[in-house]
Amino acid sequence: MQYLYARIEELVVVVKDRLGTDDPGPETQDPWEISSYWLIRYLESRGYTYSVGTLFKNPRIKLAERGWFRKWRVPSMIDPNRRPPKPKEDPLREDAVAGVLRGIYIDKTLVYTPEELISELSIKAGRKNRRWEPDPATVPENPKGLYEHLLRIAPALQCRRWFLDEELLDWGMSYEEYMEISVPGYIRTEYWENVKTGEGLWAFTAFRTRRRESDRAVNSYVWGKVAAREKIVEDLLDPFPDGIEPYEDAEFRNALIDLCLIRTMSRSG
Repeated sequence: MQYLYARIEELVVVVKDRLGTDDPGPETQDPWEISSYWLIRYLESRGYTYSVGTLFKNPRIKLAERGWFRKWRVPSMIDPNRRPPKPKEDPLREDAVAGVLRGIYIDKTLVYTPEELISELSIKAGRKNRRWEPDPATVPENPKGLYEHLLRIAPALQCRRWFLDEELLDWGMSYEEYMEISVPGYIRTEYWENVKTGEGLWAFTAFRTRRRESDRAVNSYVWGKVAAREKIVEDLLDPFPDGIEPYEDAEFRNALIDLCLIRTMSRSG
């Protein structure tokens, strides 16, 4: 244990030096408390907020506490045996928004801010693709136009289509091989809004046909987006929520990583 205490002291010296603080730290010799304290101090220096005891809390409750509520969704009702219709002709064949969203993998959820989705649409709609030529007029210019457009096409988005299974995907596959690992499903569209700020989020999930839809899984993706945008951290297993900062030197990075390891081992042991 003496070696562990000595090692923690060395790591704390490095962290305090980089943070530019003379904070004495917590009055304890508990390795878990010491490492937790300095990891939180580091995250706070980067503008993050450590949310204590919320990691396993229902994501919908966490969203509501921060003012986020689902305003609407299509399909609106949960159906464990849903088998959506498949029209003879695709009404959204040339729609840029539908074309981008239909690239989602089965069982996956994509969450966008309106600005992020518009940006992705502008990029992808401008690319040449022999299988897809979107109508430029279907690319919304602003969040309001996007909202109106998705409100209009959401019913058609839920039609039955084929979606790739990412777990079976192997890069370099032919179109025919892609079709062999595709499964029937449909897209559920959700719009979330913050009642305090008026901000909005779009969530799109590709559900399998005749499989139970999971609200909690979708809510977790939405919460993940909100937590990332609002810089909320719920666990200290990784000191770099947005990846390793390029301006931090190796000694500092390694000190933070070692504090994470010590924190984990001091509780697991």
